[in-house]
Formats: sequence, structure tokens, C-alpha cells
Amino acid sequence: MAATPGVRFYITERGTEVQYFYELVKSQAGFPFKAFIHSVDRLKMRWHNELEIILVLQGSIQVRIGNEPYVLHENDLLLINSNEIHSIGRTSHDNILLVLQINPDYYSFYHSKFNKMIFNCKSFLFKGEEQERFDLVRHYLAKVIWELDKKKTGYQFIVGSEIHLLAACLVKHFEYSLLEDEQAMNVNKDIGRIKSILKYIEENSGRQVSLKEIADHHQINQYYLSHFIKKKMGMSFQEYLNYIRLDKAINLLLSSNKLITEISYASGFPSIKSFNRRFKNMYGCSPTEYKKANTRKFHDRHQLGEEYIAKRGKTYLDVDRSTIFKRLFTYLKLPDSGMPNAFRQARISIDAQRKGRPYQPYWKKLITYTRASEGLRKGWQNQLTELQREIGFEYIRFHGIFSDDMMVCNVEEGGKGTYNWSYVDELFDFFQEVKIKPFIELGTKSQQRDLQSWLNLVTAFLKHCINRYGVKEVETWYFEVWNESEAGVAFWLGGKESYFSFYKQTMLAVKAVADRCKVGGPAISYQNPVPGSWLADFLAYCSQNSLALDFVALHIHPECYTSFDKNLTYDTLNSIHKKIKELLDHQPEVHITEWNTSAFSRNLIHDTCFVSTYIISNVVKCLGKTHSLGYWTFTDINEAYQAGISAFHGGFGLMNQQGLKKASYFAYYLLGKLGEEIMQQDDDYIVTKKDEAVQILMYNYAYFDELFLQGDTSALTHQERYLVFEAKPAKEIALTISGLAGHYKITRYSLNREHGSVFDAWVRMGAPEHMTQEELSYLKGKVHPQVSVAYLELTGDYQAKLAVPVHGVELITVEKLVI
Repeated sequence: MAATPGVRFYITERGTEVQYFYELVKSQAGFPFKAFIHSVDRLKMRWHNELEIILVLQGSIQVRIGNEPYVLHENDLLLINSNEIHSIGRTSHDNILLVLQINPDYYSFYHSKFNKMIFNCKSFLFKGEEQERFDLVRHYLAKVIWELDKKKTGYQFIVGSEIHLLAACLVKHFEYSLLEDEQAMNVNKDIGRIKSILKYIEENSGRQVSLKEIADHHQINQYYLSHFIKKKMGMSFQEYLNYIRLDKAINLLLSSNKLITEISYASGFPSIKSFNRRFKNMYGCSPTEYKKANTRKFHDRHQLGEEYIAKRGKTYLDVDRSTIFKRLFTYLKLPDSGMPNAFRQARISIDAQRKGRPYQPYWKKLITYTRASEGLRKGWQNQLTELQREIGFEYIRFHGIFSDDMMVCNVEEGGKGTYNWSYVDELFDFFQEVKIKPFIELGTKSQQRDLQSWLNLVTAFLKHCINRYGVKEVETWYFEVWNESEAGVAFWLGGKESYFSFYKQTMLAVKAVADRCKVGGPAISYQNPVPGSWLADFLAYCSQNSLALDFVALHIHPECYTSFDKNLTYDTLNSIHKKIKELLDHQPEVHITEWNTSAFSRNLIHDTCFVSTYIISNVVKCLGKTHSLGYWTFTDINEAYQAGISAFHGGFGLMNQQGLKKASYFAYYLLGKLGEEIMQQDDDYIVTKKDEAVQILMYNYAYFDELFLQGDTSALTHQERYLVFEAKPAKEIALTISGLAGHYKITRYSLNREHGSVFDAWVRMGAPEHMTQEELSYLKGKVHPQVSVAYLELTGDYQAKLAVPVHGVELITVEKLVI
């Protein structure tokens, strides 16, 4: 076979070691990577700063990374991280490898943490559809080799783009951990130490060198050195010493006419018996048999070099060029499923017998709606009844208990004012009927001009409620003084000092009637930059004036006041607690009495499946941070704004105007199935337990993309509402529950765009407006999380693999049965 332009064969010598390569492509000057195809023969310990990706094109190899040994076969893919000590050697089969080495420091210019990422990329650990993301890597590797070999005009740019796509693929679709600066320093220190140790071993392998001698030379403890070598190299000192001696013996065996006994002692073995035994264990034959089988091949290669390889037949060192590219062709086509369907891997392991910490479902404390009078409507009451039956919240918060449409304040002839509590009673009686308590915002649509009239109204209201429902019941209610007084003319006139005084007088009026009633404020939008130090000043005012403050009430509306932030809720709660600790000598309850993905009642995002993962992610992350997180609101029936024209107009609600349950509703439905103890939690799952039952709630939360965060909403339309989110793949979770014994019922709930998202079902239906009863009934009957049930007899572990799509939620409950 004639040598081909762009393809070079070469032999290099390093002392007694001879390395043979079939190099298809030599690295190009200026490129931050090296790409080549070669074969490996004998084992060699290696480490380097570059990430190294190995794809086996033919045959098999053995690889050891630290303590972990692997055998790779044809089509297997492995990524070796920067400065991981590893060795690569042949098995009994010949091999051809495609290798790409990437300088991680170069790509840190584009991704600041790239050179600190430790990837988990081993294709041979996965099967079936799990190979899709590895096929992407194989594709980019093949493209790089293909373009480098063809060298068409502008190939440098194409190759560069393929390498960038490969780097993006690794970051997006593979698990990784970040190496901290201190860890990196330790790694570099370890590399320097192991390099010095190996050099000393190799230089002294021909005599009876001992572990103690090496420890003394490096001034370290012998016991520590033994464990250090084993940990870093995956083999003991003696194993490595024998490996070095055998490698030296192979060279002497093939390149000299020395007797086996001479080679044995020259290589450092203490006896011919020891040499023969270890040689046979390593190579499966005696030294004499090995010499007979390989001496001719060694001398031919060494003496004839490229001329020999060009004339030889097909061996692992001189594979026909067409054979290599035939294999590469299978990778050049990008998989049809493409990147969006690739998987991220995660593992959850739980011991069912382990005790957990108490779990308080604080999210059930509070739900909200807009105006008190809406609660008098039949459709509204039907929705709350269903919500309470399926989920069951403890309190409900709303505006306008004294607003004109509740007809509380009446002026009789002669100017005398009277109170009519009929609508209030009807509303509160209904609350008792569905087992929910009022969280009352004491306010009206407009500010009261006469403070004394306001205080009289509050006092009369409290006395009426106590007379009707009993003082013990009313003392369990919450009374929130006004709403968003920081918003200025829309809700309050006079500034914060005026509000502080108003809070004081209202609180004293409530406490004068029933001292145990819980009163709080200031119910401002905390992230609003306009009021500045409003909360801090309010807390300081209460402290300085010794005012009762049973709870701090605030609103969090991400996307309000340009405060888009994935961690806004969590960070805000931490900030609130910090201010309370600084300014108060007691710890009042904290209630977020309005909370949603947005402050805009026509935000099309509200109807999407995204909100389900937004709710669950924040609820789980904020455990222990607040006493309530009142979702704003439970229904789209909302008289504070004009009615939405479309069935899915972006209203706040968990249910739309017609009572169709959105994906956000089912987020709470699934949260309601969690147990009483938290056994484990992380950024994308929580595991709970109740008695002998275990519940695992998993979710794949994706936030908005950068373009949307910067204010570009052009990708958000009436029917297409998912193009504004960050691109994330499905997440595959390997679940293991140990400590099980008996008969179990396994129930799985799947909430995603295909199951449980009424908006997506409506779009698939054709997005009909002004739906008929038939169309509404169809959607009501069809849209629910998918439920599957299995009955198993288990002894030991329950294992399952789940693919959680982006914006998707999975719940598995494991209940022990009495048989």
C-alpha cells in the first residue's frame, strides 16, 4: 500500500522503549487540540493536561484510570480528564483507536469553568437509547478527522466549529463536577510527586529497590506512600515494579540474544522462577514462546520502518486507509434525534430503613385569589371545592374584604353608617364548608381618608366574626395590614412613615378586640427597588416602638421590576431573614402572601408546563425558609382585570376560567403525595417517607434563556411558548431503593407536556377558542398525569430507570402491602 498524502507512518525510540504509531492526522500548528488514529501495544503509565477522548475503531484495549480498570471494545468511547493518571494497553486482540486531545485552558476563554470540569463520559456503561449523546461525540470526532484529512478551503474554520460543538455537547449532555482551586493544587502536587516516584522506580528497577528506600528518598511515610501509589495508579508498588521489569525484559527478549536467565536478572527479577511466573501471568505464555512468536516482527519493524509498513499486508499497524474511513463514515451523519433528546445521567440511592428529618409541607399553608367578591360566584366555589378535595390548603388570602362590591359599609338616611356582613358571612361560611381559613388582607380599594372610621370598621368586623365563629377560631386567622403600600398612588398615599403609623393603629385595634389574633405587614413587593429600605425601616419602627409584629408579609414576583433571576425566591428569603435577625429581637413568622413566575396577569408562560417544575423546584429549595409561599392565584377567575379572551391567555391561575387544571395545579397535586420525613434531597429531587412507604419526586427544571431574560419576547407566541427556555436534555435517573422486604405497590406519576399539561393538549387539539362543552369535557377527561401501577414482591432492592423530559416531573411511591 503506497503512502498517501496527509497520512504518515513513523517509529520513535525512547531509550529501551519502542512505540509504534499509525498516524492518520498529525496535529496542526495553532490548533488547541491534537487528533490522530493509532494503535497501542504495551502498557504505559501516562498523564497530561489535555482532555483525551478515545474511540475504539477496531479490536479492543485495556485502560486503567486510577483504581478503575476498563476493557473497551469496538465502538466504545471514553473520556480521560485532565491530569488523570491512566494507562492504555492492548488485549489479546489488535486495535485501532481514534484519539482527540483537547487543551481545556483554551476553551476556558468561552466557558470560564471548562478547565475545571471533570466529565463522566464512558459509553460502555450505557445501552440502547442512552447511546444517543455518545453518538453525538462520535459524530464530532469523525467530522474533525474527516475535515483535517480532506483539507478543503477553509477547513480550519470547520474543524474549529466542530471542536466547539463537541465541547458544548460535553457541557450540556454529560455529568460533570467542578475541580476547586485547592483540589487543582493538590492534583498538581500529586502529579509532581508521582512523576518523581515513577522516575525513581524506573531508574532503579534493575536492582532490589524497596518501598522503604523510595519513601526515605522522598521523605514521606512508607505506609502513606504505599496507599498513595495504589490510589493514584490502581496498582501496588510491587505490581508496578514488576510491570516495569517485564517491559524491560520484553525489549531485551526481542532485541538481544541474551539467555532467559540473563534477561531475568538484567531486568531486576530476583530469580528465574519469579520471572517465568510473572511473565506467564502477564502474557499467557513463557518468555521463550513469546520471543519465538514476536522477534521477526520486532526486527522487521525496527529495520524497515515506513518501507516495511508500506509493503506489508493488513496488520493492526498498517490498516488499509479505506477500512478506517469505512468505520468513520458510520459516524459522520448526525443522529436523527439530535441533541435535544440526549440524556443527562443521575443516580438516586435510598435506604428505605433509614430515618429522615421531619418534613413540614409549608406550601400547603396558603393559597390565594384576587378579590373577595369572586368567592361568591358558583364557578369559583366549584374550583376551590375541587382544589381542597384533591390538595387541601390551610389558609386562603385575598384582597378587598371591605371593598364596595362586598357591600359592607352602607350609609343610611341622615348620614349614619351601618355595616352589612351578609356577603362576608356567605364567603366565610363557604370557607368553613371546604375546610380552609381566611388570611385577611385588611384593606380597601382606596385609602381611607378618615382613620377613626377605618378603626371603627376593623373593630366592628372583628367583633362580628368572633360572635359568629367564636374567639378561638378567629384567633387562628391572620390579619395582614394593607397591600403593597410601597407602590404609591396605586395603593397608598402619604409615604412609608404614614403607612407605619397606620399599621400601628390598625394592629392595636385588632389586639384590643382579640389579643391572640396574628397581625403583620408590610405586604410589599420585596424586590421592588423603588421603596429602597422600606422593609428595614418598617422592622426598625416596630422594634423601636415595641409594636406587635406576629408575621412579616411580603410578595415575590420574579420578572417584576426587571428582577428575573432563577434563584430569586431563595435569595430573597435569605435576605429577609438576615434583615429580621439584624433589626428584631424576636423571630416572627415569614409569609410570602403573593408568589408566582410573573406579576403580569397576561404572561403566556403561566399556562405552560414550565410552571410545574418552577413550583416544585422552589418549594423544595426553600424548605425551612418561610412559613408559607402563597401561590398567586389558584384560579383565572379574576375580576381585578378584564376577562381573558382566550381559554389560555396567560392568567395567574392553577385552573383556567373554565376549571381546566393546568400543569401547575398538578405540581401541587404531586407535592401533596409526599410523606412526613425527608430522607434525601438535591437540586432536582426529594425523597420522603411515611411509615413504611417511600416517595421519590424528581423534576427537570429549565429556566429562561439569555435572550428572553434580556427582554426579547419575540419567540413567545399564543401557541408556541417553549422557545424562550434554556436548552436542556432529558434527564435519565437510575433509582435504587434498598432495605425492602415484602409485597409492594409501586405507583408512578408522570407530569410533562404529553401528560398533565392542558395547554399542550389544547394546542394538539387545534387550539379552539370559545370551546364547546364537548371540547371542554374532552380536555377535562384527558388531561391528568399519567399513572401506572405495578405489584412486586421484593427482597432487598427496587431498581428503576426513568427518563424525565425537560419541564417534566416524575413521582414514584413505594407502599408496602399487608398480604
